[in-house]
Amino acid sequence: MLPAPVASKPLVSRRQARRAELDAAYRDQLNLAADQPLPGALGSTGTRPKDKSPAARAATRKRRQRAARRRAEPSATSTTKSAMPRAAVPKATEPSTCSACGREVPAGTPIGQYLGQQAHRTCARQRQAQDEILRGTTFRGHQASTWRRGRGPGSVA
Repeated sequence: MLPAPVASKPLVSRRQARRAELDAAYRDQLNLAADQPLPGALGSTGTRPKDKSPAARAATRKRRQRAARRRAEPSATSTTKSAMPRAAVPKATEPSTCSACGREVPAGTPIGQYLGQQAHRTCARQRQAQDEILRGTTFRGHQASTWRRGRGPGSVA
């Protein structure tokens, strides 16, 4: 096993300086003096000191072991069928023509409904989505854009 890399002194000092800059900017935003501690709920921009008590280390070790066991064990749902049954997919019983694209729909192909007639499932979904967009039902809550070429929404006249 290779030894852990050791950070050089210039790198460590640059990190500490950067952390101090970030802390100062953060304090400015919160209107705190430099000698005031940051509120506990907010924390600092630096790294948090780890809890090194034996009880905390044991709890962390147990949590990691449980997670590793869960990953190693096959779940009950992966080996058996799903508890939630899937909806039956309608299939064409005899050859017909797709009402959306006009191509043939062979028997046994998953079908959908478009304009009350059989269509390929993907064609029916695509056409229904296209019709919703053209009717404006998809973007009903949106107002019409007043944007024109050369003038963005944020530009001042």
